[in-house]
Amino acid sequence: MENSSTIRSLLKGNDSQVNYNVLVLATMSSGKSTLINSIIGKDLLPSENRACTSKFIRITEDNEIEKFEGYAYYNGKSIFEDNEIKPDKVKEWNEDKSIDTIHLKGPLPFIKNSFSRVNLIDSPGPNNSRDRLHMERVDDILSLSNLNLIIYIIDVSQLATSDDRELLDKLNNKLKGNKKTDVLFVLNKTDKLDIETGEDIKDIVLKVKKYLAESGFEEPNLIVLSAYAANLFRKVLNDESLSSKENIDYRFFYDIFSDQRYNLNKFSILNNLFDKKIREEAQNKKLKVGFLFNLFNSFLSSLVAKIRGEKNRKEIIFRLENTGIFQLEGFINQSIKLKE
Repeated sequence: MENSSTIRSLLKGNDSQVNYNVLVLATMSSGKSTLINSIIGKDLLPSENRACTSKFIRITEDNEIEKFEGYAYYNGKSIFEDNEIKPDKVKEWNEDKSIDTIHLKGPLPFIKNSFSRVNLIDSPGPNNSRDRLHMERVDDILSLSNLNLIIYIIDVSQLATSDDRELLDKLNNKLKGNKKTDVLFVLNKTDKLDIETGEDIKDIVLKVKKYLAESGFEEPNLIVLSAYAANLFRKVLNDESLSSKENIDYRFFYDIFSDQRYNLNKFSILNNLFDKKIREEAQNKKLKVGFLFNLFNSFLSSLVAKIRGEKNRKEIIFRLENTGIFQLEGFINQSIKLKE
């Protein structure tokens, strides 16, 4: 089990560079790892419809290297290293009881900052009945003073469960009097909603806002997201292969996110400090991503697009924007700017 020094080491760098620490927090199977994978742009962390993350995994931004490196620790000491880590190795380490924390280092191309090193922390779901130590681990990290941003994920298919209420209450109590840590709520898995049968995204967002107010978060910043769809779109844009199931899901997402009724950006609730800047950045990112993808290996890109039946990569970028991922990354980037 992690001790307090091990937990603290998650948020420390090896040199004098300032760290910007982002904790991704949620109950079990709400999509924490999928959200981080969508930011990375590839499936690096294990993500399944069960308890996946059994220990804290720290992902450190390093845009000087092209591939991810991996380090496994026990009681603060490195016991395994991998200079080009693959998802299977991360999964193996995650299931290894001799390892208590994992550190991955590599490029986060969609996170921008001038001085800080960004650390994304994937946390174990505290409501895993098979391992009650998960709650203790989360409690320990919430007690630390150098968390800059907490991204709290709410699963739209599991609203207001007793486990979620318990975790929200714990978060609210830990943050009382804390003005250093920003909190962003993310309503995830909204692709599961069927607006044609009467499920209204706007109504659900208002219910979530009321639910958060009842838990002590009166004016929350809330972004609506489909992390899984964003992850699949980015995998296709990166010319990564999809499994048979992912191909089916990708086709479905390609269809629904062409519909402006599923433009999730419209439903987000952001305070005035973030709203305008984030929307501007999302638009700039859309243009930049489109330009880079068209510039890079255009012949191969058009070939892949033809094989999958799309007109061009701009169509995928348009749908990617509708998933809400640009807003999420825009919020992180604006929060970093305010801290620097």
